[in-house]
Amino acid sequence: MTTCTTVPSGTSGVSVWERRVAPSLVGHPVDVIETRLKEEEDEVLKQLHTLNERMDQWETTVTN
Repeated sequence: MTTCTTVPSGTSGVSVWERRVAPSLVGHPVDVIETRLKEEEDEVLKQLHTLNERMDQWETTVTN
């Protein structure tokens, strides 16, 4: 499931997802959109896993 995080108040109110993905999807068939969204989701998950690994390393360093 892809969640959408909104930008801070005082900005255009457009979500991060809309800013990053939506313009490139306009007018494309559903299968292309689904593929693009899956790629985007995979990239975000990869980044989250990397952050988690780095936090674990940092916690290990701090506690030793």
